[in-house]
Amino acid sequence: MGIGQSLAELTQLLELDTQYCFFQYNSDESARKFVSNMRKAETGRVVICHYGASHIQSEIVTARASSLLKERFGNAGPGYVFPFTAADSYDGINYKSSHTGKWNFAKCYQIPPKIPLGIRGMTVQTFDTSASVRMNFKAPLKDEVYEIHVFLERNDSTPGVEISIDTSKYRFTSDRIASADSNYLTILHRGAIGSVGLQWMNDSLTAPRRRMLTFYGMSIEHALEKGLMYQPFGVGASPFQAVLYLDKMEEQAEVIRPDIVIIDYGTNNILYTNEVPSDLPDMVRKAVKKFRTVNPDVTIILTSMQDLYYKKRYIDAGIRYNYMMDSLAAVHNCLYWNFYDLSGGYKRIRDWNEKGFAKDDHIHLTQKGYDLKGLLLFKSFMNTLEHAEERPNDKLWRMPVCLYEERKLAKDPIGAIPKEKKKPSANSSKNQKGVHIVKSGDTLSAIAAKYGTTVSKLKKLNGLSSDRLQIGQRIKTK
Repeated sequence: MGIGQSLAELTQLLELDTQYCFFQYNSDESARKFVSNMRKAETGRVVICHYGASHIQSEIVTARASSLLKERFGNAGPGYVFPFTAADSYDGINYKSSHTGKWNFAKCYQIPPKIPLGIRGMTVQTFDTSASVRMNFKAPLKDEVYEIHVFLERNDSTPGVEISIDTSKYRFTSDRIASADSNYLTILHRGAIGSVGLQWMNDSLTAPRRRMLTFYGMSIEHALEKGLMYQPFGVGASPFQAVLYLDKMEEQAEVIRPDIVIIDYGTNNILYTNEVPSDLPDMVRKAVKKFRTVNPDVTIILTSMQDLYYKKRYIDAGIRYNYMMDSLAAVHNCLYWNFYDLSGGYKRIRDWNEKGFAKDDHIHLTQKGYDLKGLLLFKSFMNTLEHAEERPNDKLWRMPVCLYEERKLAKDPIGAIPKEKKKPSANSSKNQKGVHIVKSGDTLSAIAAKYGTTVSKLKKLNGLSSDRLQIGQRIKTK
């Protein structure tokens, strides 16, 4: 795993409730579409587009999930690359970007964007004839036949461009670009790839108007291999509504062809106000419509964020956001990843920080925290696929969101992070009695971790046939 511990050890260390490690669904139709889309990898390719903010732009979450999914379903290519430095932003973990010349830029958190945005959510634009961009892979791509799609604005004002792949050069004149009927260039390249780049090419002495180069990024695919492609489309600081401003998405999606779209926002909608936006339902409705216009059979996965702490207060709006997104997923027949409860729920970001999985800002995760989230995402893919295939007649598969006690919110909504409460020892009165009284938010896995046992032992001891609990229920622990 790269973090020295197994998933079982990590979930026990952080006391995570793995009952939430799946994508819940509310109809057999959505389950069948998910299975069908994932199984496309067996005969062709399945494309996953993952939208989000800074936690996705770093690409740690998606790199972990992508590598494990590709081991199971095949590798259809590395996917989208973008010159982040030209957009005054930071690189992900898979490649480093650089640029020359002066570039303007737009990002999807700048609403409305000053430059049209493509499917990636960032755009760079230049009038500088010395401008260029380059992306250098940290691990060179292996020797294959690659199909590379270069997305740029193609009109009479677009200059000629030179695409470089290591030492190979592919030149496109301004006349050729202007006469094309699509807003992308396609290159077939055979060989290993260490870097890809684009630069302005002065090929016209009689330009009818001032030249302008608008670049949206490149997608690199294996031309001959079937399998899975994972496109990380994160833009730091973005709120949920960012996906509504991807003006070029429809035309560029003809090439990217998304089968599964994960819409993974929330932090930037609630962090600063501790309120859930009243127009969130309308945002979700418009986003679902936008992606289903591109592909009517697309699987859309909505998500919740993790517990947050900001300016000496816990952001309890995360609980309400979780409730609302759970409900909206059902309304719009989307899948739902309840990461809020999977990661521990309310007031648990402190545990992640103390154990090295979250940064001191109590908002972002460390590299091993994001790596763990990527692993949990992969497991959620596999758990959902296996369940839906084994039980194709199930109309729904879901867990209720945790019912956090309102008195907890009223008691300590604001204030410094409290000191960690000591866990009951083996000699505590509650454990000596060997009985746990179920309270709101309790799950079997959490109870098992608390008393040093397993879910299967608890179920056997208490004669339980399911994982569902009722408040006030007495659970024998030994």
